[in-house]
Amino acid sequence: MLEDIHVETKTNLAMRVLKMPPESSYQLEVPELSAGIFLVKMQGSILEGTETLTKNESIFVSHATNHYLIKTKLQSAQILVLQMPFKNQAYLSSTP
Repeated sequence: MLEDIHVETKTNLAMRVLKMPPESSYQLEVPELSAGIFLVKMQGSILEGTETLTKNESIFVSHATNHYLIKTKLQSAQILVLQMPFKNQAYLSSTP
């Protein structure tokens, strides 16, 4: 179950919590108008490939990826999903 904590549609910034039961999977969509999403494991166990993430480890999924499949192991999991906006042009400089 994905719960919204804070969503700003104008800037494409969002914070959500994903609550997953044991031995389950969830396919997250990466919004096209975002820079990508960070997944921060807060509780439980989730898999990144064949590796189990430990507490507070994170995964970044680029906007170039349309979706990302999250899997839990024997425990339920809570994951903080941070949707990041593209950097505003005002912050991008061609000079160092």
